Formats: sequence, structure tokens, C-alpha cells
Amino acid sequence: MIEESIAWHIPYLATPFLMTLIVWFFIGVLSLLAARRIKFLPEGAQGFLEVVFETVTELADSAIGKEAHRYYPLFLGVFTYILFGNLIGLVPGLSSPTATLSNTIGLALIVFIYYNVQGVRANGLGYLKHFLGPITKWYAFPLMILFIFIETIGQLARPVSLAIRLFGNIFAKEVLLGILGMLCVAFFEPGKMFLLPAPLILRPLIIALGTLVSLIQAGVFTILTIIYVAGATARHEGHEVSGEEHGPKAKAHA
Repeated sequence: MIEESIAWHIPYLATPFLMTLIVWFFIGVLSLLAARRIKFLPEGAQGFLEVVFETVTELADSAIGKEAHRYYPLFLGVFTYILFGNLIGLVPGLSSPTATLSNTIGLALIVFIYYNVQGVRANGLGYLKHFLGPITKWYAFPLMILFIFIETIGQLARPVSLAIRLFGNIFAKEVLLGILGMLCVAFFEPGKMFLLPAPLILRPLIIALGTLVSLIQAGVFTILTIIYVAGATARHEGHEVSGEEHGPKAKAHA
């Protein structure tokens, strides 16, 4: 992989795991700074975290309703980790753990297992009825087999799409930054100095684009997680309520 991070050679400690530890350490320090002196008018770390928390929790409330607070820890943890995991790759010498497929697969599996467990917790074994389709009579047995196949493929596609989407976008950002870093070094050689302005101009643009992509991908992953949890926990009589039906309409049905 082309990247500008330092080749960290720590026995029994893979570089993506090291970057993950650095990300969580940074999040912990930021949280301590925000909680150290809480002000009525937030500023600095407190202001930043309050914006993040309010945005994520409002999205969860609008999609899930009054029970959304049960799932705040997952949503906030996913968003903050992915956001800072994406952004850390913009720091020279470091790399994004989310640019590693094993890392994004782990995140996707956590979400996949979590929302299915919550679906069973909220609806009991009746949660599994949605795999059978809308008709569960004996004469619809062939259709139920077809629905089981389709629903299983759809469920398995969710963690795959979550993992690959995040990995692909962040990996591309890492590669572009690595290439531009190599070009900056290469063009310092005699006879190539006239080419140096190109990577020096492109690099800040790629950093700005990488920052935007990091934020968008953290938001997309979190929004999809909220939607999956909302769908799993809001099924009634075997029918799934989509995220758009929550709120006043969902309450009217309830």
C-alpha cells in the first residue's frame, strides 16, 4: 500500500491496531478536556463534542423515537471512532485504521450483530418472521422459501456494503496522499524542481477533500446504522416500519 505513514515495527502489534489505540486515546483525552470545565456557553472541545452529540442523537430520535436513547452509545461511538479514524490519516507519519479492510469489516459486523440482537430483544422471536414474507400460510410455503433466501442475501449484503464503502473511500484518500508525498520528495531532485509546484498545490486540495470525505463517510456509516437499528426494533406483527415512518405517523399507528 502506498502511504506516507511511518513503518511502525512493534512486535505483536499491527499498525492498524496501533492507529486504533491512538484514535481511542485521542478521543479519551478530548472527552476529558471537554468534561474538565463544563460551561453554559460551550467552547473548544466541549463545543465540538456537543455539536457531534446533538447531531447524532437528533438523527437517532427522528428515526427511532422515544426509545432512541437506548442506542446512543453505539451511534456516538461509531461516529466518533470513524471520524477520527479517518482524519488521523491526514497527519504525516500516521495512517487511518479505517483504510484497512479488516478494521471496517469488524465495525460492520459489530453493527450487524447489534441490530439483530436488539431486534430480537424488542420483538422476541417474532422478529424472525420478517424472513418469511408477508404471507405465512401453509399454501405460501414456496413463497416463504423464496423470501427467506432474498431476505438472507439482503441482510448479509448490509455489513459487506458498510465495510467496503468505508474502506474504499478512505483507502483512496490514503493512496492519493501517499502519491503526492512521494512526488514532493522526488521533485526536489536537481532538474525536476520546475515540477514541484504541481504536488505542492494539489496536496492541500487533497487534504481538504480528504477531510470532507472523512466526515461524509462517518456520517453515512452512522446514518445507516441508525436506520438498521430503527428497522429492527420497530417491527410490528412481522412488518417492518421504515425510518421515514417514525415520528408522528409511527406514534399514530402505535
